[in-house]
Amino acid sequence: MYINANALRAAAHCAASKDIRHYLNGVYVNFKTEERATVAGTDGHFLFVCLADTQDTGELLGTALIIPNDALKKLDKRAQTVELTKIGENAYRLGDIVFTPVDGTFPDIGRVIPDAATLASREIKPALYNPDLLVRARKALQTYYSTKPTAVFQFAQYGNDCGIMHSGENCAQVVIMPMRAHGVQGAEAVQPFNRDYL
Repeated sequence: MYINANALRAAAHCAASKDIRHYLNGVYVNFKTEERATVAGTDGHFLFVCLADTQDTGELLGTALIIPNDALKKLDKRAQTVELTKIGENAYRLGDIVFTPVDGTFPDIGRVIPDAATLASREIKPALYNPDLLVRARKALQTYYSTKPTAVFQFAQYGNDCGIMHSGENCAQVVIMPMRAHGVQGAEAVQPFNRDYL
C-alpha cells in the first residue's frame, strides 16, 4: 500500500529521540479505513496528528504500528508517497527500508486531542510555551503542507490546558502542552529592566 510521505516526515519532527519510553521513538500509523490512516508523533510534550491519504491498503487495513525513527530518516526526501508492505511476521518494508516496528503501545492520543465541544467551553487565554516546541510544531506543519519556510500557522492558546497549532483545516494539527511555572504566576515572574541605565 502507499501512504503520504509528508505525513510521516511531519510526525517524525514531533517524535521523541532516544526517550526511555521506547514507544515514543517513532511514528504511529493506524490504518483505520481504505483511504486514510491516522499518523502521529509525540515526545510527551507535544503531539502532531493528521489523517494521511493512502492507496491500496489491502492486508494492512486494521493494522496499527510504530515505525522507528531510523527507518524514517532514510526516506527518499523527494518522494510524495511511499510504499509500505508487510514482508514477514514482524517485518515491514518502507520504500527500500526494511524495519521491525517499535514494540509497545502508543499513547491514547484521543485523550490528548480536545473535541470541538470541549474547546468551545474553554476560555482562550495565553500561557507559557517552550519556544523549541513551537518551532518544531511549525516545522511539522510546514512539512505536512509542503509550504515555504516563511509560512505561519494559527495558534490557539487555552491557558494551562493546551495550545493547538493548525492551518485552519481539519486534517493536521499539533497539540502543545504549556510549561508549568512552578508556582510563579504572570507578571510576578518578570524581572523589570532598570530604565535608569538606559
